[in-house]
Amino acid sequence: MKIFIDANIYITLYTTKSAISFLDTIQKISNYIFVTRQIRNEVVRNRLNITCQCIKNIEDDKNKKANNSNQNQKLQHPNYPDWFSCSNTNEDNKKVYKKVLQDVYQGKDKISKVLEAIFKSSTDYTIDQLKRARLRKELGNPPGKPKDPLGDQISWEQFLDSIVECKGNIFVVSADSDFVKKYQGQSFLNPYLMEELIQKNIDSNQIFAFSDLPSALEKYKELEDRSIVIPSSQELKTLREEQIKNDNYLICRSEGHIPLSYTDGIYLRFRCQRCGQLLASYLNDDIDC
Repeated sequence: MKIFIDANIYITLYTTKSAISFLDTIQKISNYIFVTRQIRNEVVRNRLNITCQCIKNIEDDKNKKANNSNQNQKLQHPNYPDWFSCSNTNEDNKKVYKKVLQDVYQGKDKISKVLEAIFKSSTDYTIDQLKRARLRKELGNPPGKPKDPLGDQISWEQFLDSIVECKGNIFVVSADSDFVKKYQGQSFLNPYLMEELIQKNIDSNQIFAFSDLPSALEKYKELEDRSIVIPSSQELKTLREEQIKNDNYLICRSEGHIPLSYTDGIYLRFRCQRCGQLLASYLNDDIDC
């Protein structure tokens, strides 16, 4: 069995309150997870930005809850479940924020430690894989977007080479539509990527695509190991909801451009009202038309 988990899924763990409950399960199946150095580096590059944005979200939530009757309701983050309550002072919160950001920056937080243990098995690309990734990008074949740096293409070429002798199921987990398209609750692997897996002698009935981690864990328990302990149904539901719900908005930096924003997993998607261009970025990245 092989499991391909895109970087955006790992990064999502930094944004969801229920993430801690998933870390033990991820560790237990880590022997089946294929990780590239590119995926590992992408997570490291973005973990601080996404945590900064998460702090902003929690602070906004705190301000909203302070205006209602439940003054003692706790606000949480996956790395630090009890950061503060609504009664804490701003100075107290600032001290906590500084500690949180320092830990994430240095990779000393709970999530980063678990992920780094998984990422120890990450593999670097070969010259041949790099050449094929460049050709894939030039031809416009998925995964990857035309304006993005070479990244997803390299990881996918590495994954294709890794499954030559794979006899079991193949899981592809990604919130990126270049990999997986979700429609009416069902996830579909990009047809081009599906064909490539089949060309590697993988039975189509053994290929599964997921746009979120909870669905992948449920299917793993069903097909691979019924004895494995996964988060409860409520925790799985909560993580799905947290991945979907995001009230953050980026600003289109080009003068006079007004973006319409919506979310797709960890990415923010935009279509500029002025030029009509579809834009995509990680949270907290700059956007340019």
